[in-house]
Amino acid sequence: MIQPAADCKVLNFIQSNLVNRLTDWCATLVEGDFRKVEQLVFEQTQALFDHVMTLLVKDAAKQLRSSQKKKANNLSVRPHKVQFRSGTMVKVHGLYHKRVPEGYQGSRHFLEQHWGLINGASPGYYDVSCHASVIGPSYDQAQCLLARHGVKSSISGVRRLTNEVAAQCVKRGEVDLILEASETLAGKRVLISTDGGRSRVREYNGLFGDNGWARFDTPYREPKLFVIEVLDEHGRLCTHHLPIYV
Repeated sequence: MIQPAADCKVLNFIQSNLVNRLTDWCATLVEGDFRKVEQLVFEQTQALFDHVMTLLVKDAAKQLRSSQKKKANNLSVRPHKVQFRSGTMVKVHGLYHKRVPEGYQGSRHFLEQHWGLINGASPGYYDVSCHASVIGPSYDQAQCLLARHGVKSSISGVRRLTNEVAAQCVKRGEVDLILEASETLAGKRVLISTDGGRSRVREYNGLFGDNGWARFDTPYREPKLFVIEVLDEHGRLCTHHLPIYV
């Protein structure tokens, strides 16, 4: 159970940063500056999000440390950074596995697996971060998009996280990521075809230019995919089922 002191901190934050400013914000709106009020309210509500998440994460980590005492012979307490959806990072003292089985490749930090973190990034943060990377032409543009929507990030951080998420998706398997848990093709007529295209990839070659930047090659890759589509009773593509790419 979260400590009562945390309730007071949240209420005090709301009172001082939101409630006490309502009159001033309303006056600014009356003057016609809608943009300023919108930005101020957004910043304070985002600050409230960070404040609440910090209290929750730290208290939950403390409870987890207490509940895992029976495994204390293989666990120690180490600081670990957790990054929220807003991009804000906080230091949390979580459990750490001192010994792992041979061949183990996951993080030794207990909170990484328990909360579904990836390199400290929360599911909400790597969702918006990787989405910006996918729709943007570069990591630089992805970082600019995130900043425009109030998400704190860096170009190198977005690049590292996107590559790590991609690597984990490959390990898990694309079909498991595409299909819902209850989705099945049993008893359905399907059409299987192939699709593909050509795209350049960046491969660092270990060389460096005169300015010190790492050099890379951009060979073409030509991925091939199977497309599985469901047919209706008339042999036409069923619009109620999305195609499956594998």
